Amino acid sequence: MKFNTKRFILPTIIIIIAMLATGCGKNSGNKGKDPDDYVKITENLYVHWINDIYTNIDEYEGKTIEIDGMFSIVKDPEVNKDKYYVFRVGPGCCANDGAMCGFEFQSKQPMNYKEQEWIKVKGKLKTYEQGTFTYLCLMDCKVTKLSKPQQSVVSQ
Repeated sequence: MKFNTKRFILPTIIIIIAMLATGCGKNSGNKGKDPDDYVKITENLYVHWINDIYTNIDEYEGKTIEIDGMFSIVKDPEVNKDKYYVFRVGPGCCANDGAMCGFEFQSKQPMNYKEQEWIKVKGKLKTYEQGTFTYLCLMDCKVTKLSKPQQSVVSQ
């Protein structure tokens, strides 16, 4: 069987042009946003995203992160200040023993949310020093209440 170059090249060119015209690409879900500065963390690969961000802080610092999860508030006795968190329950050290998986966040909005109430948080990822540790925090966040509960336990 003889390979016909014309029959291969023309359809390939048409497919490439169609993909470019429709915006098909790795960041096509972030329409209207700079794809290099925006990360939306969804239930699909939730734990993967969190791990990648914590492992590669330099690649994500300054980017806008959007994440859905449960609200939590913790009093930090070292600085005598409330700290807010958005999280889901992920795999822990031994099987699936339920570790908190998410981010600390700060917002100028009043935090009138109940523990484990579902929220959406969107803010810029920054680092800060406290004592001898470096922490990640989503800053200047817009926080909105989510009406329907989502998957609270994630495994991937």
